Amino acid sequence: MIYSFLVSLYGIISSWLLKQILHQKEVKVNMTDINKVRFKIEIIKTKLFKAMKKVLFAVLLILGFSAASFSEEPVASGKTHSALGAYTISIADNPVTINGQQLKTYVISYQNSPLKVRVAVKNDKKCKNYIVLSDKLSIQYVCNGEYFGVQMFDKPLEKEGFTTSDEALNRSEYFHQKLIVSGRQDELLSAELIASYFPMLIKDNLMAKE
Repeated sequence: MIYSFLVSLYGIISSWLLKQILHQKEVKVNMTDINKVRFKIEIIKTKLFKAMKKVLFAVLLILGFSAASFSEEPVASGKTHSALGAYTISIADNPVTINGQQLKTYVISYQNSPLKVRVAVKNDKKCKNYIVLSDKLSIQYVCNGEYFGVQMFDKPLEKEGFTTSDEALNRSEYFHQKLIVSGRQDELLSAELIASYFPMLIKDNLMAKE
């Protein structure tokens, strides 16, 4: 749409320039004069076209940045009540792909830590499962219709290459998080629960390196 508009504007300005230059002669012109005028117009048109290309590039660049900024707008935020400070949840630009299927993915970031957590939402028969990935620890949180809590990766996910590091997992906290809340949870609320609870699954010595 923007390109068509600029091309139309280009044609209109070119015609206007020709009329203006011919009008300024106010006398009869011969073919030599007309050719000179046309040559001048071609030079002006070339400069104008180059300027229009720069404008088009600038417009597309601005639109690209605007789209990126919009896609990174946070959808939720809250407090972790820990040294990590506040958390922010956004929709990931690059969703996680499992078994050829792109899954809706959230990105969790923290106020006082460089830790980044990706949460891929996988629909299940009874509810939704949440595959949590980070450079420190990966695990899943599940909703079975009766409660929401943490769980080790099941065999299908293990076949896809997802594993939980025993060296990074806080076993005591893992068993505390087996049941976090009862009943079904809204998807975004589940992501917020993960933002608060997941960092506690990582052993303190690994978090201290952040």
